[in-house]
Amino acid sequence: MIDALAKESVIYRAIEGVESIGESTRADQRFVEIIMRSIETEHEETFGRLAQRFDAAGLAELGGSFSAARDKLALLEEAKAA
Repeated sequence: MIDALAKESVIYRAIEGVESIGESTRADQRFVEIIMRSIETEHEETFGRLAQRFDAAGLAELGGSFSAARDKLALLEEAKAA
């Protein structure tokens, strides 16, 4: 995911800056495709491994930790943008 975000923030934004509006739309579509592939890979591989390794309570705890980490990262991004 970090790779996809880096591509979106640097590569695709650069493409949008030098190409026409129609081309920037394609850059956005490429970003969406990368994210979709990442989600599919996680769903097939990562989530399957987690389900084998953790019971329902462990998965719930991981979910809570993930949400907290995501919220913290979102706050950091908001602070950087301000």
